[in-house]
Amino acid sequence: EVQVLARVETGPATGRIVAVRQGPLLATSFHPEVTGDHRIHRYFVDLVRSP
Repeated sequence: EVQVLARVETGPATGRIVAVRQGPLLATSFHPEVTGDHRIHRYFVDLVRSP
């Protein structure tokens, strides 16, 4: 099962899926490292830390 983590919130692409997770796999359609928003990085670290 694929879990949608994020969608575009504004503009012409509103509603498009931009981040998903399936089991241990995490995928984004953007470069979170250049956005200045660290939520995806925190989410990833939390996944790795959890037993």
